[in-house]
Amino acid sequence: MFDINSFLISNPPWDDFLRMAHSGRCQSLCFVVPETLQESLSVQVAMALWGGDGEGMDDLIPLGSPGSPPGIEVCKTLAMELSLSPVGRPFRIGVVFSADKISPAAANSLLKVTEEPPGGSKVVFLLERDNLLPTLRSRVGMFNLLAPEMHEPSHHPSDPEAWMRVMRACGSGGKTQWDLPRLRQEIQGWVTQMIRDGMLEEADRVSRLVEILLNHPMSPSMGADMVFLTLEEGLDFA
Repeated sequence: MFDINSFLISNPPWDDFLRMAHSGRCQSLCFVVPETLQESLSVQVAMALWGGDGEGMDDLIPLGSPGSPPGIEVCKTLAMELSLSPVGRPFRIGVVFSADKISPAAANSLLKVTEEPPGGSKVVFLLERDNLLPTLRSRVGMFNLLAPEMHEPSHHPSDPEAWMRVMRACGSGGKTQWDLPRLRQEIQGWVTQMIRDGMLEEADRVSRLVEILLNHPMSPSMGADMVFLTLEEGLDFA
């Protein structure tokens, strides 16, 4: 099963959020993250904000679900939900799933509660595309966990011909075009796309393989062979 920690580890925007959470300076937040990880991330964000105080998840208030954004009537209830006394935590947290897909009317209904969450509560927006309504965006702390400079998503080879192109680029039977860092960059793009496509177990195996390529010197062709065996034969080298 995919461990979201392997996605968050060494992710600079996540580290920035943790520092802000520990300082107690968080109020309303927004995270750009694949829909397949939004539910898991909501728990990670809540636990970081609560700092381990209290127990239970009754004070985590979901609006909508990954892939299914909340409508305006649901959004209008958030202020009331957040104003209720916490059940087992220091404060309540409202989470808006797939916030990049909510209607302008629903987004506008959240402006006031986003700017001034009641009773020390927090509001968290989760979206896959960085296109939050500007009036909301100006009221939140923004953390893009899919920053382009980290790993641009791309599809992994899906047929023998595509795999052969990768093998040739890595020097199998010819001149090497990709060095090991270039291969790692390519594989990281595959991992990002796998996560977006819901291929979480495959993403987990391949992301651990990236760590091996980072810490163990080897030829690009050997690295390409390992990722081929991981994806096509189901081997796990980690």
